[in-house]
Amino acid sequence: MISVKAYERIGKKALRMFKDIIFSKQKDVKGNKFKRYSKQYGERKRAGELPLQTPPTRTTRAPIVSGNFKNDFQFRKATKNGFRLGWASYGQIVKALNKMGRQVTTKDDPFPRDVMHMIDRQLDLEVKKALGKTHKNITIKIGK
Repeated sequence: MISVKAYERIGKKALRMFKDIIFSKQKDVKGNKFKRYSKQYGERKRAGELPLQTPPTRTTRAPIVSGNFKNDFQFRKATKNGFRLGWASYGQIVKALNKMGRQVTTKDDPFPRDVMHMIDRQLDLEVKKALGKTHKNITIKIGK
């Protein structure tokens, strides 16, 4: 009922929103600000002493040091049943972050709430659009 192109459009929009919330707004999947780093790690990050660290990541609490983790999270594919987003190489970091209480995505909450609402709204519009093409309104007059 929903086209692959529609799933692709929705998936790519979900990807942009996800990255904005997690990496730019520095909020976890629950919508909370990321926890502070340990004192030692925080000092090293602010000083730019972490391996592969890029200067813009010094002041952020988002789970980003070099940009590799963020850039590896991509739109993977759309099918007739939905879409896939994910990490090709850095997926293991998600598990490590979750163990530290820095939840980027979880089984119960795959996307931040705002992204889930957007997906729901877009899918609702696509279903209504598809039903509108196949079903016509029928008016029945009773009486004269």
